[in-house]
Amino acid sequence: MGIAKAALDRGRDLASDVVTMCCFSLPVRMVSSTHIFARPLEGGRQLLVYGMTVEISEDVAMILPIPVPPGSPENAVKFVDLSACPAFFEELDRLFPSPVAVAGPSFGMQSRGAPQSTLVVHDVGDFEASFVPTPGDFARLDSRFRLPSDVWDQLPRYQDWGFCVFKLKTKGRPSSFFGLFKGKVEGETRKVHPMAFEFPRSDPSALFFPTVHVHDGAVHPTADFDHDLYCQTERAWEPLMDWQRSSQKGEALVGARAWTEPETWLYKRTLKGELPNRDTYLAESKLRVRTALSDLFRVRMCAAWEHLVDDGKTELEPRVKKWMRVSEAQRVRVRDAVTTELAAVFADRAAAWGVKPFVHDDPDWVVFAASNERIEPQEVHVAFERTPTSAVRAEVQAVVQAAFDRASG
Repeated sequence: MGIAKAALDRGRDLASDVVTMCCFSLPVRMVSSTHIFARPLEGGRQLLVYGMTVEISEDVAMILPIPVPPGSPENAVKFVDLSACPAFFEELDRLFPSPVAVAGPSFGMQSRGAPQSTLVVHDVGDFEASFVPTPGDFARLDSRFRLPSDVWDQLPRYQDWGFCVFKLKTKGRPSSFFGLFKGKVEGETRKVHPMAFEFPRSDPSALFFPTVHVHDGAVHPTADFDHDLYCQTERAWEPLMDWQRSSQKGEALVGARAWTEPETWLYKRTLKGELPNRDTYLAESKLRVRTALSDLFRVRMCAAWEHLVDDGKTELEPRVKKWMRVSEAQRVRVRDAVTTELAAVFADRAAAWGVKPFVHDDPDWVVFAASNERIEPQEVHVAFERTPTSAVRAEVQAVVQAAFDRASG
């Protein structure tokens, strides 16, 4: 675990005191503690809430690329004023106890044909916000709040995306924001609430988290992450979720309750350290590929190492390098073989072990983990009628380990 921690913690020291993280129109001094919340809405739309700690020295805009359907109109995005709930993420976090834990054709901002009208600016609490339907529409924004066109040339996947642009309303001259946009303005301290908006998703079967970093006008293959991602999902996804689950459902929230679903669980995942520089998706298809549900147990195929970067800068154990190379197809084969073997064993031994039908909402199911040199730790979740004895635990553990050994051999 020491080697793994070193890999995840690498890159924390900054070589310069001026570093741009996420997508900002100008360099900023520091960004950390990024928090993002996503929730599906009716009609294939999504709510996204974004907060962070960032220090600036001049007017600057935060630019968030979003995967809207191509050709979305300028009114496709609805901005949400969270000024009444500046502690949105603090509330969410209280529900989570600490875990046991090559450029393509240019599509820059050239203006073509007749002069274009300026984009609508929305008054959203402490921010002014605009939706930019395409990269070419950035020409309709103040030049201070654009990214250079060659940045978009490095990000060809965003050619048909839209962009939300947020600018903090100035009050004097802001010098820094702290704690989910908390700021200091010439002797006074300002706390600025998170940004929020609703948008139509190009893929309604996935939740989107904007996590690409643009550093000093350049896009690098890896980036230094310090992100906590939160979400609520469709009810059908809940038995499949492999993120940390909240201790209570959304009904336990107070101020944040207006923007969450009270009858569903919340989930959290942390991205920290040097990781591939890309956006994050939570897709139903991937959740289903990595989960098998039985009447008496759940098999969870884990891929905790897939986000590590084997770039030679950090020593990795040989078995970790093997685990990183396990393909999704291999995981599916192991999942199916393990599920088939365990179904037969549990059908015979469930009564003797005191196993009861598996329900994902049951707070008392037990995790049995198994791994070997060929596959990283995987999980089988089992619910018992009563606390299992040490002998029962040992017997179930042996059965689970043997199943994974045979399936991955």
